[in-house]
Amino acid sequence: MADYRPINATTHFKCAFDVCMKKSDESGASLMSRLRQVLQGWAMTKVAPSKKGLLRGAWFYNGNPLDEPWLVVGDTQIRTGIALADSHPDPKAWVFELIHKDSSETSRRWSVDVGLVRQDDGTVRLTASNHHWMIPNYIGPYPEPPAMATPRFLRYILNARDFCCSRGSASVGSKFEVVTHENVQQIYERLRDKNRHLPFIFVTKSQDGDGLAINPVQLYRFLLGNANVFAFYDDAVLAGMNYLLGDDFRVGEGSVRCFHRYFDKKHTGNQRWHRYFSPHQIEEQGEQWVIQAIANGFARNSDCLSARDIKSFNDIHSVRRSAQVKRLRQAIADRAASTNDEELNEMIIAYDELEKAMAEIESFANQLSKEKDAAEQAQAEMRYQIREAERLRQQYQDAATIQKTVDTFKELPKSLSEALQMAERLFPDKLAVTENAYKTATEFSQGSEYWRKQESVATAWNFLFCFANVLHELVFTEVAGDPSCQFKDSTGYDYAPTEGSMTKDDSKMMRKRSFTYKGTQFDMSPHLKLNKKKGEYLRLHFAIDQKKKRFIVNHFGEHIETAGTRRQS
Repeated sequence: MADYRPINATTHFKCAFDVCMKKSDESGASLMSRLRQVLQGWAMTKVAPSKKGLLRGAWFYNGNPLDEPWLVVGDTQIRTGIALADSHPDPKAWVFELIHKDSSETSRRWSVDVGLVRQDDGTVRLTASNHHWMIPNYIGPYPEPPAMATPRFLRYILNARDFCCSRGSASVGSKFEVVTHENVQQIYERLRDKNRHLPFIFVTKSQDGDGLAINPVQLYRFLLGNANVFAFYDDAVLAGMNYLLGDDFRVGEGSVRCFHRYFDKKHTGNQRWHRYFSPHQIEEQGEQWVIQAIANGFARNSDCLSARDIKSFNDIHSVRRSAQVKRLRQAIADRAASTNDEELNEMIIAYDELEKAMAEIESFANQLSKEKDAAEQAQAEMRYQIREAERLRQQYQDAATIQKTVDTFKELPKSLSEALQMAERLFPDKLAVTENAYKTATEFSQGSEYWRKQESVATAWNFLFCFANVLHELVFTEVAGDPSCQFKDSTGYDYAPTEGSMTKDDSKMMRKRSFTYKGTQFDMSPHLKLNKKKGEYLRLHFAIDQKKKRFIVNHFGEHIETAGTRRQS
């Protein structure tokens, strides 16, 4: 009994793009024939060598016969379908479906569906999708979701010298592109092109070496046909791109930014729509998590397929029925003309009116789709404006609170603990200060003559003020760029979102950076550094409370021991 893909199958991968021939094939084969040859060769790799001859028959090009809808070879079943054109040697459309067992999970099935449609301009629209499911009525533990993968034939098509693949004005490649001084302007113009129907992904150089923040080769392998990846190995080139992008859309060092196919610098609200992964997020979540997140967005949940695409056998049957209806209409028209049958003429008129109405509905649907895209853009802009208004309202509210609280202070704080107390009173929504923070501040002041001086305490107060305002904005509003670099540029102070790898690998060290506040466990690895000179340094360790959008200060004073300082002692 043949397997059929159920409606509850999980989409693993999908893509769609247009293919044209760069040059004529030496054998004289058409583009449709060449693409079917590629798929035939790939299908042969899925069956035993002794069975490959079964796939060489003309049925592969012309479609399975109705009495034998499937070719079953071992655990693999294959079928093809065709929609002929009246006056062209190549078919109007062709579909291919292959279903096979999972190599490691015997109760899981996989399907690969490919659709080819010959278009009026000579190009071929190619769609490909990959699905998996458990066999009907399966009872037992469900296996882990399969790792991301793409059909190998796509790599061949995208790499072939005689094929040229595109989506809109964007060419679809199979390798990432390095951005240089020579092509940075051109890539920026390609990004701005409104006919670009392909997402662009910018990967920058890692902050701690010459490598990239994530592996572009692996990323591309999961995104074949769905996005173009650009790598920035040169900081100067990245600076040039950021100059062109502007502050709202800039890409920070050590980060990754995914630009959707709609990009308009005039609509700054789109900056949050173009997904941004900061160095801290990449380090915290891991490279594989970031790659998987991008692959899920652009390869599994892509909007690349349209309602008119030929994606499966159901679609090819619709094309066949449409062609058959047109032939019947012509036959009826010829008969009506020869017999002068009024009833037949009325049927023809009714059919023409129905076809016209269908064309109008289709045109209306396309217009609605465009309006939907425009509405989504406007909605994104409105949401941004609402967030900005809320932020300004909050800033005004904060300013009023600060002014009210400042009136209660007749002079600046005289100690580190007083500075902490003032900061907590001024910014109650942004800061919480633990008893341990006050304790460490008091002990540090008592043991340091430098930090008992009034001018030093004034510096510490400015340090805390920048912490509560500038860093809070950078951490909790997802602004583009690296918060560490931006905080340093804005204030001159150093911010480290985490500890070094050696310290993080030391469980004893990390226990010193863990604390409990109101029944919840927090990590205070994030820290600020003030001065590096012996006797004048100051460290502020805090936790990031994402739930309440605030910082929890738990240490203000002495340098906490790290793997490096312990090794030096």
